[in-house]
Order: sequence, then structure tokens, then C-alpha cells
Amino acid sequence: MIDKLIEASRRDENGLHWGYEFENPAISIEATSYAALALTNSGRFEDAKQAIDWILSKRNSNGGFFSTQDTVVAIKAITEFSLAAGAKGKEVEMEIEVLAEGRKIGEMKVDENNFDVLQEMSIPPDKRIKVVSKGKGEVFLQLVRKYNVLREEQSYEPIELDVEYSSEGIEETDQISILVRVKYVPKEGMPMETGMVVLDVSVPTGFKVVEDSLLNLPNKIKRYDLAGRKVIFYIDNLEAFEILSFSFKASALFPVKGKELYNKAYAYYNPEIWGEDFSSPP
Repeated sequence: MIDKLIEASRRDENGLHWGYEFENPAISIEATSYAALALTNSGRFEDAKQAIDWILSKRNSNGGFFSTQDTVVAIKAITEFSLAAGAKGKEVEMEIEVLAEGRKIGEMKVDENNFDVLQEMSIPPDKRIKVVSKGKGEVFLQLVRKYNVLREEQSYEPIELDVEYSSEGIEETDQISILVRVKYVPKEGMPMETGMVVLDVSVPTGFKVVEDSLLNLPNKIKRYDLAGRKVIFYIDNLEAFEILSFSFKASALFPVKGKELYNKAYAYYNPEIWGEDFSSPP
């Protein structure tokens, strides 16, 4: 079975990985992470290391990956490989010096007591950096440069999201209706369906969700979570140009002048498929 797993892999300059070319990167990272776990548990450490190298090459500046799910599985794979490799005698004991223009600006030590602890160091800008290491084992070093750019006005969002807060009838019931409309509008070359969509809908200040109004949601909504003044809906899938509409209610707790409300939707496995909405409170 493990040999078949290796046969199904792809290889590039960063190591072994699983998935198809042009596939959603989150899916490839998750698949490769599961493969790395299987290789680690089977004692195939050399192959597992090549998979871990590929996973690490996809890490973002915050230490995560493309989505919540692939980040969780990837970190599990990296951790289990590190623990198993250490148990097999691949200990780490290393000292790392960082120099800027030839002058030492900091050092880090990695050993069995802190190999799974993130260490960070700030580096002065516009300096030539040199990293010198000595010892044994392997460590992952990531250099991150952050800068600000003016954001272009977004004229296209793959998910059209419209949330309306209706106060009709509030005098009699002290309740408002929150009307939600979601539509997936892909461009040419984009997937024809989204996979799971996470929908974040804000509840106005001074209001509380009427939970009974959430009992008859469309079947496509598999679950929901109440999180403070937000309701998070998990939509099973949206096909191209499909429209999903539903509503729920919130009851008034106390009078307050509310601020503009922000709502968002994104594909769980492909955050590049997203949409947002800014709405006025009732």
C-alpha cells in the first residue's frame, strides 16, 4: 500500500507531493500531509522527509497555509514526523548565528528541549544577511519580509453576498429579520462548484439571535455556530450560478445606535473564492 502511495506522488524541486497540477493548493497540501503521516507511521522517514520539505515550502508568513483544514493537518504531519525522526536518532542540536553586514545581530539554539518551539528574530531592513549554523540535525528557517501596498478596488468577487436587516414589524415583536442571499459566480477557468462555504453573518449591536428561527434552514446548510454577535453557517456546496437564500430573526435587547455591519463568505478549502457585504443596521 505504501509503495502504491509513492507511485501516486509527484516530484518537483521542493520534494514529494500528491495532487494534480492546477488543483486548489489547499487540497494538495492536505493530501500531502496525510501521505506524510502515513509514511511516518510506516517508518519511511526518507520519503516522509521529502513530503515534509514540500509542505514547508508552501508555508505562509504567519506559519500557516491556505486554509484552516490544510493548516491543521500539515502541522500535525510536521509535528509527528519531527517526534518520530527524533526517536529514531535524528536528534537536533544546533546553534544559529545571524549576521547583518558582517555584524552579529542575534543567535538561536535548537535542541531536544525546544525543537518544536517557534523562535523569531527581527532583522534590520536593507541589510545583507548571513546565516551561520553549526551542530547536527536539521531545522527549518524562514525569512519573511512584509511591506504595505495600496489595495486595488475589488470589482469582482466570486461569491455575491447580500445581507439585509429588515426592521419591518419591530414595533409589535421587538424582532428584526436578517435576509441572506448567496450566489457563486465563477469566471472562466474557475471551479464549477465551491465545496464547503463558510458564511459569517453579523448580528447588530443590541440584538440577540432567536435560535428557534434557525430550525428550518435550507438543507444545504449543514450546521451553524453562534459566536458572540455573529452566526457562522457551513454551506455544503454551491454550484456555479446557484443562489441560496434564507432568513432568520434577532430580538432587541436594548436601544443602541449601531455601526455598519460586515459579513463575509469564503470557500473553506479555497479562500480565493470569497465575497463580502457591508450593510447598514436596522
